Amino acid sequence: MFTRSIRSLRTDSHRGSMFGLLAVMLLLGGWGAWFFLGSVTVYEASATARLETEHTICQVQSPVSGRVLVADVPIGREVRAGDVLIELDAASLQYQLDEASARAAAISEQIALLRAEAKTHEQALEQLRQTAPLRLDEARARVREAEAAARFAREQLEQIEALIRSGNATELERRRALADAQQRDAAVEALRLAADRVMPEQALAEAERQAQLDQLTREIAQLESQQQADVVMIARLEHEIERCRIRSPIDGRIGEAAHLHADTVLDEGQWLATIVPTSTAVRVHAAFPAATAMGRIVPGQSARIRLDGFPWSQYGTISAVVEQVAGESRDGLVRVELAVTHNDDDDDDSDVLAGLEPLQHGLQGSVEVAVEQVSPAVLVLRAAGRRNVASVPVADARSGDANAITHMSKRIDG
Repeated sequence: MFTRSIRSLRTDSHRGSMFGLLAVMLLLGGWGAWFFLGSVTVYEASATARLETEHTICQVQSPVSGRVLVADVPIGREVRAGDVLIELDAASLQYQLDEASARAAAISEQIALLRAEAKTHEQALEQLRQTAPLRLDEARARVREAEAAARFAREQLEQIEALIRSGNATELERRRALADAQQRDAAVEALRLAADRVMPEQALAEAERQAQLDQLTREIAQLESQQQADVVMIARLEHEIERCRIRSPIDGRIGEAAHLHADTVLDEGQWLATIVPTSTAVRVHAAFPAATAMGRIVPGQSARIRLDGFPWSQYGTISAVVEQVAGESRDGLVRVELAVTHNDDDDDDSDVLAGLEPLQHGLQGSVEVAVEQVSPAVLVLRAAGRRNVASVPVADARSGDANAITHMSKRIDG
């Protein structure tokens, strides 16, 4: 009844089954070797990422409140540092500036006149000081001249008196000689008094000149102080007027601007425009979850960037390297700065750098940082550990019971 079955069993050598089993064992062995000994790259993905120029982007704000006269801030305009973007109404300040300038000019003329007058007084005072010895010598010479005339008159009086005693002169001649001698003596006394008055009069004249010179000096100092106040006011008004001319702080391009027109009233500190520097080099600013990034992302690690607007399967990715990592988190995110290095793909058709050369500021995307190389087994163990941690009751984790904490620790270790 089983002739065919017996004949089939006799002809079957089980060789095919052995080869199949051997292939399965080899496959399982290779997979196990890869599972325990292989290496895979672990990446940390960012929450957000953005391309920015290496130079700081400038936000232009209104330094003062005022009414717009001229606004020239079209998006995309190339600007140079110092170019006027917006001009505010500064008519009242200009009037004050003109008034202060006119007052300062008038004060300058007054100061010039007073200085000329003071110079005249200085010259007169110097001449007084130089002529004082000459005047004194002149007065003394006149005294000596009068004394000589007085001595001669007395000698004549004595001779006439001798002649009278001999009967050769009259009494009238004696009286005339006596009057002349007395007159000469009085002239000597007057000249002596005049010589004594030379120095006091000289001192008084010098004092009067010095007083006038001091008065002029005080007036000049007062006018100079007013002039200095006007100069400070002029500088302040010029500064205020210049602040009404809102200029571009850097060379670049207007990336964004507020919609402005004439007669628009601006508030102090109001945002007006964003100036993007003219730089082809870009950096990547990314934000990573602090729970998984702190301590794992460090400078020097390699990374790859995927742009949202350019699918990586078509355009490829951008290679980068971590340069700086923030030491503090904000809102649960850690700031990481990366430098663009080169593209992963060699084909120009899929080279994102070739398609976007130069890379534009403001492109959004995501960053994946290679943090370590581990085996698949380690990854599986880590995943199991995370599941165990997630399954621990919240009440046990928050309670202070030592048994609950020990139980949770054992489950994590297992």
